[in-house]
Amino acid sequence: MSRAVICISCHELEEDYALKVTVETALEAGFDVIVGYDNFIPFTHADILRRYPKDRVHVVVTMTRGIGNNRNMLAHKAIEFGYDVFIQSDCHVAFIVKETPLQISNNVFEHFPVEGKALLNARAIEPVAFKYIGTVHDRHDIRKIRFIGRESKWIYFHGEPVFAVETKILRRIADLQSGFIYLLPGYGYEVTDIMLTISRLGYRFDVNRSLVYAHRINKGHEDRWSRRWDREQLMMFHANMYIYSIKHGFTSPVYYKEIEEKFKDRIAIARYVNEFLPLSAQRIFDLMEKDIKEGNIVVFG
Repeated sequence: MSRAVICISCHELEEDYALKVTVETALEAGFDVIVGYDNFIPFTHADILRRYPKDRVHVVVTMTRGIGNNRNMLAHKAIEFGYDVFIQSDCHVAFIVKETPLQISNNVFEHFPVEGKALLNARAIEPVAFKYIGTVHDRHDIRKIRFIGRESKWIYFHGEPVFAVETKILRRIADLQSGFIYLLPGYGYEVTDIMLTISRLGYRFDVNRSLVYAHRINKGHEDRWSRRWDREQLMMFHANMYIYSIKHGFTSPVYYKEIEEKFKDRIAIARYVNEFLPLSAQRIFDLMEKDIKEGNIVVFG
């Protein structure tokens, strides 16, 4: 049976209860856990994390700002620690096992959104919650999204926080991207990018119905959210959009010259990878539209 690890990207402003729910439901589901921070571990989080067995819960710090940088470190740690499957997660998720044993490979999962501390009651909400698979952006405007329904059999990529992929595929991506697994440094499109890269390598993600998760959403006005958006965070968001667009052949404006200067190495890698990958992003969209017509992928909204 494959060894899978849930890699939780966290930040110092995350609320304590959300971290606790995410780690504990991951452990209850039978997974080992790696929790990663980009800046530092706050004292309250450290108090929570030291309660768990050290052979089940590992904690690492990037020391480089940016959630993309953090996720890149976590993916490398999953490989370094010898796991077969990497499961990415945010730090405000509740995992609910529906069927055992869990067989995890290249998968996406049904999920449902909750607000605030409703995350604590996710198991009770789950039977009546509206669930879906994920969201995909439009091929002509990456800021527009479509929702993928739970009836879908598989999906090529999405922008949701939880997915699973075999670490041998992550190794291929690292070899291709000069050591980067996650090429985009900040928040926004970093999940979509790695999933679309995997699809352009010729893989797809099957819908795994043995595990469901609740995702606590942010509306943008929460203190934990708004306090992060200083100039550096905003620049990394635009850098993500720009690098992603170059890497997969989408049209995107240059927001300001500083992006091209600060991230010129990653932009160069993005240009190279776009030429190297065996399938174009356009081909993936064509395949997706074909599967939508045939009912293998169901869209709504």
